[in-house]
Amino acid sequence: MRDTAEKQAAPLYAFGMDFSISNWHEGSDYHEVFDFASPLGTFENLEIALMGGHQVDNAATALQTFLLFCKKHALSYSETTIKSGLLGTAWPVRMEIVSQEPFVMLDGAHNIPAMEVLTEAVKKKFSDKDITILLAALADKDLEEMGQLIKSIPGSKLNVTSFDFPRAASVKELCERMGVSEAAAYEDWRFAIDDLKAKQSEEGMLLITGSLYFLSEVRHYLLKNKEF
Repeated sequence: MRDTAEKQAAPLYAFGMDFSISNWHEGSDYHEVFDFASPLGTFENLEIALMGGHQVDNAATALQTFLLFCKKHALSYSETTIKSGLLGTAWPVRMEIVSQEPFVMLDGAHNIPAMEVLTEAVKKKFSDKDITILLAALADKDLEEMGQLIKSIPGSKLNVTSFDFPRAASVKELCERMGVSEAAAYEDWRFAIDDLKAKQSEEGMLLITGSLYFLSEVRHYLLKNKEF
C-alpha cells in the first residue's frame, strides 16, 4: 500500500501513526466506546453499535477519512454530528442482535477470518451466556476449520442445518466435516430456529451464523415474526 501511494504521489495516513484510538471499552447494550486522536481533531467517548475491536479500527479509519474530506473541501461539522453518525451506523448480520428476549444474534461468518473475529468477540462479550449455535454454510468453504473455531466457544452447542442454494452444504456433509452428531442436525432451518428458541433458557443465547446467503433469509424470517 505504501509503494502504491508513492507511485501515485498520494498521501498515506496510517492507523496507529497518523491517527489512533485509546480508552476502548464496552458500553451499554454491548456497544464499543473509544477516544479518537488525530492532528485533525480529538474526540472522546465515541460510541458504535457494531461489535468487535475490528469495528473500532474501521470506525476510526472512517472518521479520519471524513475529517480529511472536510478539510480538503472546507466543510464544517459538529462533534454531535460525528457522534450520532457513528452510533447510527448499522451493518445487518454482522454480530447483529435482532432480539433481546429471547436473545438472538446473527453473524455472517462465512469464512475463516470472519469466524475468527466472531468467536473472539463471543468469548469476550458473552461468557455469561448459555450459547446455542445454528450454522449453515456453503460446501466450498473450509468447514473443518470453521467447525473447530466455532466449537471452541466454551459451553456452546453447535447445531447445523441447510438451505435452498446450489452451493449450500447438505446437513449430512456438515455433520461429517464439522464433527456434529445427527441429533444436532436440522433439515428445515425454520423449524430449527423455532425449536432452538423454544428450548432456550433465560440466560441463553441463540447465535445463528454461516453463509451470508443463509443469514439474509434468516433475518427476513425473524423480523417478519411478530415475536421480534
